Amino acid sequence: MTWRKIMVPLIAQSGAEALEQVSSASLHAGLALGRLFEAHVEVCCLAAGLPEPRGALFAGVPGSAIELLTNEIDKRNAEGIRQARGLFDALVAQYGPENRDEPGPKSGFSAGVVEVTGIPSAVAADRARLSDVVVLATSAEAASPSYERLIQGLLTESGRPLLVVPAAHHQPLSLDRVALAWNGSLEAARAVALSMPLVERARAVTVLTLQEDGPFSPAAEAFAEYLLWHGIAAECVSLELDERPVGEALQAEALNAGAGLLVMGAYTRSRLSRVVLGGATGAILREPRLPVIMVD
Repeated sequence: MTWRKIMVPLIAQSGAEALEQVSSASLHAGLALGRLFEAHVEVCCLAAGLPEPRGALFAGVPGSAIELLTNEIDKRNAEGIRQARGLFDALVAQYGPENRDEPGPKSGFSAGVVEVTGIPSAVAADRARLSDVVVLATSAEAASPSYERLIQGLLTESGRPLLVVPAAHHQPLSLDRVALAWNGSLEAARAVALSMPLVERARAVTVLTLQEDGPFSPAAEAFAEYLLWHGIAAECVSLELDERPVGEALQAEALNAGAGLLVMGAYTRSRLSRVVLGGATGAILREPRLPVIMVD
């Protein structure tokens, strides 16, 4: 089992320092992952589209005003895409993939850029379904409503694992130890299954278990036995909250264990969490302290 295609979404928007920082971190992480798996990295530049002029939004608006708005959006999109391509070109020179946009008979590390126009959260989720994993950096500074909608769409609508990295993360993943958050839920099980290409490469694995309210049982020993069928000997650690929020406790214990990656299910406590980025999922997505793979 391996990953052959990795997607890195970038919002084509210029002049936003926080967004440029997460774009850089996203590309670093995506290209490093592509080099690790000798996979293709698709950098997807997301340009905002304009609703149809005949729609209710433009009722009574003069055609000249609509044209001015359209031209301004096109101008901003073009500048944002230019900056994204410039960043891509600089990092391609650093990481050294073959520059390719189309599948080829020769397998190996390659990268290419595609431009997609529309509502970013929707078109990104559609495009992500054609990849094995999505890589995206986040930070509290970049947590605008549009960026949160992008993350929400990728997490809940793509059906693919989302690797979230801190905006300051500019180095390859450390797989000396990987932490798996396990509470017996469907989402946790799916997260482990879809992340197995990375988990199997880890030198050591720690299972973090937490008994949450609800019908799930951590069953750490049974889960560790399952991992042994994959040749993975895991250390089990029972997580104590000590009045800490779940997201904070999970990241702190993963870091204390020496993990360079945390794997977890998203929104396992309540389906109402899908409405907003709340709870442990939202806290980690806004400001991760280490790379985290999430699966809904």
